Amino acid sequence: MQKEKVFEVHGSLAKIQCALGCHDKLCDDLEIVREMLDNNIDCHIPTSLVPICPVCKGKMEVNLRKDAFFVEDDNWHNLNDNYEKFIIENKKKKLLLIELGVAYNTPSIIRFPFEKMCLRFKDTTLIRVNDKYLDMAFEIQDKAMLVHDDCGSFINGLLNS
Repeated sequence: MQKEKVFEVHGSLAKIQCALGCHDKLCDDLEIVREMLDNNIDCHIPTSLVPICPVCKGKMEVNLRKDAFFVEDDNWHNLNDNYEKFIIENKKKKLLLIELGVAYNTPSIIRFPFEKMCLRFKDTTLIRVNDKYLDMAFEIQDKAMLVHDDCGSFINGLLNS
């Protein structure tokens, strides 16, 4: 996979950040998680393995968009710029938007913008893959497809077809 082309707008479970967002640096958490798993006793880990922010000495947590402290590092901003540039350059071409498992915790990040692009851009089609939230804006129903499936099964089906 070309990581420089994957925009994880909601963050990543593979990165940790300061829980209070006191700085904009992210850290890979693979080794930390492996060490926690290796030292797990009855679903508990030693407190010495809980990551501490190197700046404020507070807690670290996974980099997920869940509150006002979500860290958008330089890489996030570069990928966001690339995404916006791609949309601008391709909005008059045939464009296929595939939305995988997006719910309503932050619909203004993916769900609503995809529906808006589908409505505004003439040759844009939206495929919404979701096993729970299959509603669609009425105005784009003729330009969209709802797939009632789990995202992993959907992707595996594409890869194996």
